[in-house]
Formats: sequence, structure tokens, C-alpha cells
Amino acid sequence: MSETLLNLLETASIKFTNREFEQSSNLYKKALFELLIENHKLYMATQDLEGAEISAKQLLTLDRNLFEGYQRYFQILIVMSKFNIAEQVIAKAEENAIDINELKNIVDIAFDKILIELSKATENSSHFDNALSLLDDLNSKSGLSPEIKEAISFSKIEIYIKQENYHEALDLLSKFTPVNGDDERPNYLKLTCYAGLDDYDNTIKYATKVEKGKTDFFIYFAKYSKAFVSYKLSRHGLIFPSLAENFYSEAVMFLKEVCRKTNDVFAYMFLIRLYIENNKQAIAKELINKLPLELQIELDKYFASYNFEG
Repeated sequence: MSETLLNLLETASIKFTNREFEQSSNLYKKALFELLIENHKLYMATQDLEGAEISAKQLLTLDRNLFEGYQRYFQILIVMSKFNIAEQVIAKAEENAIDINELKNIVDIAFDKILIELSKATENSSHFDNALSLLDDLNSKSGLSPEIKEAISFSKIEIYIKQENYHEALDLLSKFTPVNGDDERPNYLKLTCYAGLDDYDNTIKYATKVEKGKTDFFIYFAKYSKAFVSYKLSRHGLIFPSLAENFYSEAVMFLKEVCRKTNDVFAYMFLIRLYIENNKQAIAKELINKLPLELQIELDKYFASYNFEG
């Protein structure tokens, strides 16, 4: 039980003893709200999505005037891919929450709306532009911390990448300085752009930097990118096939070892893509069946659409 909750209960008990019943009742209500938040955190930590959804609804039932209840309900709905309901929850928050204009909540609302727009962008790419407009609007607010400004920049860069607008992303990255001085994520994003542009030299340059980092997904992508871009260029006679084969063998060996030791689904994902892109369809199909259904569907689509002739 948190210190905040204990203090609320103790103060409420004193108020009740002193016959200050209205104040005591309000404090007990706040204590119950805090208890529900703790329950919600526990459900999220244990990945009990049903319990988390129920506890978030209970927060709103207890107090529809506080934004936190709406925000926690929104977050679990996003995890459960209930985007339509999540959008309705944010609309209700703007209508009912009395603390909606606090800067922290303004920031959360903006990023919530951006998530909704991105969820719609798979069907209509104009929603990417809507998300970018929301980010520009948020960026114009006064009082934003350097960390929030950085989150806005990262979000814009990642949307440009989703749009395959790599030059715009690289332009923004060229003006970007990480708040904590850690350039691992910017380097990963630069690598993504250069790989998308089939820029062999810069792909190798940034992949070499990223694979020395500490984030597993970035490292897997770096190994994959070197193999993918070099193999692609070798098929068009732009680099020696032997060099591409070396990068491919290195990436496959590395990812296979990660899969053997950790069973990491993202390592499997990049390994399967390499097999698909190098005409090893049978091995790819066998590994796809080991993955969660969502990734199976994604990789099956990639398998079906890939041009094996290069």
C-alpha cells in the first residue's frame, strides 16, 4: 500500500473522529481512487488486461471529473486494440474532466489523439498528416519540458519514416540533439532512413554504430539492414556478391544464436525476413509458424508480396 494511500486513510479517520463527516467522506473517496489506481497498475504489470480494463472503468465510475481515470482507461483500450472506444473515451475526457487544461493532461491528450490518428493511417494515409498537425500544435504550447519537446521530435521523425519521407526525417534528425546525450535512437532512425533509401554507404556506417548499442531490437535491425541492403545492391551489380554474402551469413548466424538462446520473437522476425529475401522460402515458412499469430499474419503478407526475382 502506497504512502499516499496510507496518509489519506489516516487523515480521513481523524476527520471522521472529529465529526467532520463531509471532509472525511471526500478523503475516503480519494483513498479509494488511489487504491483503484494501485490495482490498475498491478493488473497492467501482470498483463491481466481484463482486470486492468475493469479497474479503469471503476475509476471513472468513482470520479468522472478527473482526467487520470480517462487516461488509464484509454491506455488499456489501446493495448487491447479497441481504438474506436478509446477515441470516445478521450472525447468524454475533454467534455467532463475538470483538470483537462493542466499542461501534463494537455500533453497526454495530444499524444492520445496522435495514437488514434496513427491507428487509422493504415486505411487512409491522410491520418499521418493529421498526426503531424497535432504534433505541431502541441509543440507551440508554452512551458513544455525538453523531454516533451524531444518526444514530439521523435514522433514526427517516426511518422515521416512511416510515410517513407526519409529526406524530411533526415533533415529533422540533422537538427536534433538528444536531451540525455544518448544518440542510440537517433542513429537507429538514421539507419532506418538510409536503408529505406538504399544508401549503402550510410546504411553500413550507421548499422555499425547501432549494433554496438544496448537495445536488442535496434541491434537486430542493424544486422538485418546490412545484409538486406548489400544483398539488394549486389543483385543489381552495384557491389560484389561476396561482400553481400558475408553480411548475410553474419546476420543469419547472429540472429539464429539469439533465437536459440532467448526465443526472442523480433530476432525470429528479422531472421525470417532474411530467409524470405534470399529465396529460402521453406525455412522461412517453418519459422513463421513458431511466431504469435499477429506476426504470422504480417510475415505471411510479406512472404506473399515479396518479389523473389529482385
